[in-house]
Amino acid sequence: FRLLRRPNKWQTGFQWRQYMAFQTTLWGNAYNRVMAGPRVFADELRPLHPARTCVIDQSADGSLVYEYRSPRIGKMPEKLSSSEILHFKDLSQDSFSGIVTYQLLRNIVGIALSAEKHAARFLKQGARIAGLLSPKGSLGKDAREVAEKSLRTGWGGPDNEGKIAVLGQEFDFKVVQIDHQKGQFLELRDHQVEEIMRALGVPGVVLGYSKNLMGYASADAFFEKGG
Repeated sequence: FRLLRRPNKWQTGFQWRQYMAFQTTLWGNAYNRVMAGPRVFADELRPLHPARTCVIDQSADGSLVYEYRSPRIGKMPEKLSSSEILHFKDLSQDSFSGIVTYQLLRNIVGIALSAEKHAARFLKQGARIAGLLSPKGSLGKDAREVAEKSLRTGWGGPDNEGKIAVLGQEFDFKVVQIDHQKGQFLELRDHQVEEIMRALGVPGVVLGYSKNLMGYASADAFFEKGG
């Protein structure tokens, strides 16, 4: 019990458990090196980063052999027995190591990040205009650059949404429409949140996700039954 309250010299018990949960959720594995003391076989638990720790073999007695690669330059990898490692793992394909969670979610998270990037660029740089006046004749290079600069500085960004761009020559009016509502942009973002929660097995009530959120009574019954 002392070890769980104070697993090492720089983490409290809560910080250590939080870190283990984070590593297991993100990497599918959380590793600790069991440091022996003068009187006990486990005096300290020192977390090892999952990117530098892995299972490399299985002994004849069934125990696992681990390898840890130190970040220090020039230091050789260490082989550690299962008695020297405390290993927490998530869903596994081989029963030895957990599946790296971000690899399972890379497509889901990738779409969500692309949607965020699109929204940021649209609000920061997008020229959301109600219409565009195009020249009846051709424009020279200098005139085109002036027109493009005028469009970006005068009508780009969210504060100029709905304005009509006037570029100062003889133009024809053309309607320009960029409709995120019809493109279901918000629905896409909600869907990606649901997909990530589903993949991680996290109910929406835990994250405060408001869409289709269960009521208090339903949430209370859900947790009473163990989630």
